[in-house]
Amino acid sequence: MQTLIVYYSLTGKTRSVVTSMAHSLSADVAEIRPIAGSSRLRAYTVGLLRAMAHRSTDILPVEADVSAYDCIIVAGPVWGGNPAPALYDFIREYDLAGRQTYGLLTCAKEGKRAAKVLRGELEKTGATCRSVISVRTVAQTLEALKNQRMSFVYNEEGKIVLRASSELEAEQKESPSEEE
Repeated sequence: MQTLIVYYSLTGKTRSVVTSMAHSLSADVAEIRPIAGSSRLRAYTVGLLRAMAHRSTDILPVEADVSAYDCIIVAGPVWGGNPAPALYDFIREYDLAGRQTYGLLTCAKEGKRAAKVLRGELEKTGATCRSVISVRTVAQTLEALKNQRMSFVYNEEGKIVLRASSELEAEQKESPSEEE
């Protein structure tokens, strides 16, 4: 399965998480970039209001052929309890119908409501949303991802989950390899 992660990152935290996810899942990556410049001031005022109203912002074309991928992971930050406006524009502009999709949201506190909104937006396109994962971007999590002490994996249900490397090693020891 060919997987593409498309992401928007204002501060670099989402980019950091996506880099780790791409490594863990052997996925390609493409950045979502707004046409208008994104200063933090603009993001924390106009962007926040747009996110809360589920309104999009105009984006540049992504530098990947989205139609060439079976699986699309849409990633970005939570603003005001909702996905960032750039994510809405990507979802609404690109044909995701019939594709398997996932969501990844980065947040300071929790992203349950934003996850529900993102899932709804993805499913409105006719895509199948397998799961939306929220990752708290606290220093410890970012450091663990950077140092590969945590990894993204698909669980038995086909959902993407974040696991400590020690858990993964224990699971691998418990399940016999095909060679045995």
